[in-house]
Amino acid sequence: MGLRDVEPEKYADIANAVWMLLEAIGCDFTVTPDGQDDATALDKRWDDYSDVSWKHGDRGGTPQAKAAKVDRQR
Repeated sequence: MGLRDVEPEKYADIANAVWMLLEAIGCDFTVTPDGQDDATALDKRWDDYSDVSWKHGDRGGTPQAKAAKVDRQR
């Protein structure tokens, strides 16, 4: 990916987001870690996303959950 001076967790977020966006649009692609991170760390960060809830969130809900709740109440 070629990201420099990015903390490992943020690197994993960016790499996973790029992968998911490309997957969502259905193009043929490869996302390859550039040595700053490894596949195990990327997979672990991916697994961490399952702790995020659009509905419940943490400490009163994620920004997405709060926005969705407001939208549903309109």
